Amino acid sequence: MGKRVYDDDKFSSSLRDQAEGGKRLTENQLKYLDRLVVKYSDQVEGFEAMAKELEIGAEEQEEDNESGPVLDLLVKVSEWKPAVMRGKREWDDKKFFDSLHQQFKAKKSLSPRQRASLKKMCGRYCDQIEGYDALIEQYGLPPRKEKKEKKAKKSAAKEAADA
Repeated sequence: MGKRVYDDDKFSSSLRDQAEGGKRLTENQLKYLDRLVVKYSDQVEGFEAMAKELEIGAEEQEEDNESGPVLDLLVKVSEWKPAVMRGKREWDDKKFFDSLHQQFKAKKSLSPRQRASLKKMCGRYCDQIEGYDALIEQYGLPPRKEKKEKKAKKSAAKEAADA
């Protein structure tokens, strides 16, 4: 509930009908049609050559050499935190990761906000990522958080020292 469902087939059909009816597509419609074609590019044989010829995806984002390796770190995560409902929204790390992974495979790029969220997620699963500490600086990952038990022990030790 509350989630909008987008029907790609309906949308593309409406654009096709509009074009066949002699109406010109707007810039925004063309932009979203390009995105739709890129989304399903893995189903189109020879897409790379066709995309260059038709200038599909010409609005390229900056080169993204970071998302692929960071996504690869999370591929090895075996235990995902359970989904949580906050209001009407579901927060599910596994579904979010799968979505980002699929988008990256299609576009070879993620937005800066998506990359930031991806890195933050790495911090939550750092215990399952081999050699995480060595990768912090390389990919700009968040540092490990102290366990709550350690914080409690440090707090107790500090109070004892103060007394």
